[in-house]
Amino acid sequence: MENKIGVIIVSYRNPKGTRNYIKEQLSKLSTSYTVVVVNVAATLDDSIELATQCELTFVDDPCKRLDDIKQGYLIWSQENLGYAKGNNLGVNFLERIGNFAYYLFSNDDIEIKQSYILDYLAHKLSENNEMGCIGPRILGLDKCDQSPHDRYVSPYRTIGWNLFPFLRKKKNINIPTTSLRLNAHYTYWVCGAFMMVKAEAFKKAGMFDNVTFLYFEEVILAERLVSVGYKVYFDPAVEVLHYEGGSSGTFSKQKRRLLLNSQILYYRKYKHISKPILWLYQFSYFIHNILYKM
Repeated sequence: MENKIGVIIVSYRNPKGTRNYIKEQLSKLSTSYTVVVVNVAATLDDSIELATQCELTFVDDPCKRLDDIKQGYLIWSQENLGYAKGNNLGVNFLERIGNFAYYLFSNDDIEIKQSYILDYLAHKLSENNEMGCIGPRILGLDKCDQSPHDRYVSPYRTIGWNLFPFLRKKKNINIPTTSLRLNAHYTYWVCGAFMMVKAEAFKKAGMFDNVTFLYFEEVILAERLVSVGYKVYFDPAVEVLHYEGGSSGTFSKQKRRLLLNSQILYYRKYKHISKPILWLYQFSYFIHNILYKM
């Protein structure tokens, strides 16, 4: 039977983590799937070695059409493509080799809890025509939930938080799960560390926005899905553990700049916020980092 689920993993200079995820976590799954690892900021030799270690078929040219479908592939890029471009490249590759109904986007620092999680998520997506994306419960090592995100946070509110952080109230999502009750429901967006989309909805929405490099990709995808008639769903009946940091490391000054760039793109392109407000937003961001991040 042809696999209906394609799994895309973008690996950034984390060969050990990627290998362990392929060998120890994906091997738990009871559902058939085809996986492609997109090895970015990589060399040819390192990519061949990683493919061998993961027992994946190495493909030097991701545009090459393959007739014999394997369970797993590794494609590579010398460029650090980031989350959006890397995942889009993986989807485009899978489209050339098969007819997939669902795509799972996964980090390589994930611990899978239930062997049937892919089947469960795919079944939920198939039950409802308006559901375009679904995310499970994602717990961090601090035992706090990283999904769902039910509300749009306006730049006006964030400006206030940046300048007067003591006004910001703690959200339930930051409370350890022992004191949090979650239920399945439609939400604004879910964490992109482990989420599944309908292939048809993903393509109709225009895939991830290639302009983004890191951060806000799943928020922007949610906006794109809504614009073509789909919704995002959160279901805590299945869950994964996220060892955050394996893919992107510590939160450096460069990553803060990437975060700000993605936020500005999101507010400007998808929320149509005016230039003066965006300038004030950036100003408040820099002031916050000077006063409170020293």
